[in-house]
Amino acid sequence: MAPRPHKKSSKPSPPIMSHDFVIENHADILSVICIVLVLGLLFKVTSPLCSPFVSLQYNVTQYDNETGYAISTAFTYGLKDILTVFFFTLMVIIFRAIEQEYVIDKFSKKLHLSKVKQNKFVESCSLLVFYIISVVWGGDILATESWVQNDSIHGLYKGYPHTEMSFAVKLYYLIQFAFWLHNFCELYFLKIKQEEIASRVIFYSLNLGFTEAAYLLNFSRLGLVCILSHYSVQIVFHASRLLMYYGQVKQGSKGLTIWNYLFPVIRLDITVLCGWIFLFALPEEDSAFEPMGNGNFNQPVVRYAAIGCIVALQVYMLLKYYAVLTKYTRDQKEANAVVNRSKQIRRNAKKNKDAKKDTDSANEKVDEEPVSPSKHKKKD
Repeated sequence: MAPRPHKKSSKPSPPIMSHDFVIENHADILSVICIVLVLGLLFKVTSPLCSPFVSLQYNVTQYDNETGYAISTAFTYGLKDILTVFFFTLMVIIFRAIEQEYVIDKFSKKLHLSKVKQNKFVESCSLLVFYIISVVWGGDILATESWVQNDSIHGLYKGYPHTEMSFAVKLYYLIQFAFWLHNFCELYFLKIKQEEIASRVIFYSLNLGFTEAAYLLNFSRLGLVCILSHYSVQIVFHASRLLMYYGQVKQGSKGLTIWNYLFPVIRLDITVLCGWIFLFALPEEDSAFEPMGNGNFNQPVVRYAAIGCIVALQVYMLLKYYAVLTKYTRDQKEANAVVNRSKQIRRNAKKNKDAKKDTDSANEKVDEEPVSPSKHKKKD
């Protein structure tokens, strides 16, 4: 039996190293880079060069003075973390491409969305998956580290500066950096429209900037709680928006109503928590009376700057929230007005049709009535 000839693609392949070629094959290109870095660990010559990309750096091991065995291993941060974040960013881009091709695109094609709605659908799918993983993972870290116990939040600031982190905490933050950095690359890979780029860049920059600040200023514990609070309420928003795109308008509307109440409450909770810790709790710590350095940032300038930036961010997010809410309410009113107008037109048309039908039936009855014979006089 002769082999079946392969079907030739009607779409010509783009030239090598062109923009379209890079966009279509970026996952394969980055996979090769990651494989090279991992394989470099197998050889003694290249292992010192590849190790900072693949494994976490700046580990601090504590030993038992009597036995000499390692008790625990913690991590700090340094410049080599940039290399690790670079490798993690490549991995996130690869996983995002797999998710996009085998999951998101298949669902979006069934919905037949417009270009704008399709971009929002893709964004919500990606953020929803990331938020759920981050909340579950962060909740496990919070329970394991026992920073919040018996309704007490003293573990979030007691013993500051928290210069040492566990493996899970450091990996969590590096994955956060990698995710928000990869979104800047996705603006190019997904060919986002020019008018949408500015708002997305601001959104990604704010998330990345505040997460980095918590990491570099050794407020990783407080930062983790704020991240969990923010991500939890955003899960409700993006899940509701996806339900709306799938035609589940009733369930999506209920979810958005819940989000409308939760969003300002979470903004207030984050502001109150950070304000109390920065303005009242940290000044009572011993590190407040020590000079700045060696990871200690418990100084009035840093504390006031931090709470000022946090309050400004919460106000900015509330303003954006009320702008979106106002636009949504206005659009709903316009949509309801259009629906009511169309219903009124249909009712009027039905009334006219019924009136015409009644008139026609009345005319038929008149035509069917027998005519009385006229009495004619006979001529002689």
